[in-house]
Amino acid sequence: MSPTHRITLFKIASDAHRDLMLSHYSRMKQTALKATPPSPSSLHPTTTHQTNTSTPKQDGSPYILSIVAGKPADDQRAQGYTLAVHSQFSCKEDMEFYDSECETHKKLKADMAGKLDGVLMVYFEQAF
Repeated sequence: MSPTHRITLFKIASDAHRDLMLSHYSRMKQTALKATPPSPSSLHPTTTHQTNTSTPKQDGSPYILSIVAGKPADDQRAQGYTLAVHSQFSCKEDMEFYDSECETHKKLKADMAGKLDGVLMVYFEQAF
């Protein structure tokens, strides 16, 4: 199986908002961890509900292979995009987990809500 590469371009007018996004991405590889199912010991002995409301334990293994981000060169080909991010995942399923279940990515999206002027994302499997 080939790695899945994801290119995301953002239009962010505010330097402060761009710095906030970069701050999130600078920690992403270390903090984006796949959740493991709740352990049986966290369930109430006579029911199947959890006894605490904390988030599921993390297995400690980052699933993003690499992530780099930066401001595009001041060039007309940038078409107004002010931040570029390249993420690499071992498979499409890991990227889908990132999109839908990753708590770290959810936090980034919540913090950036209303601060983006445009987003373009493409992904592909490595051909060679």
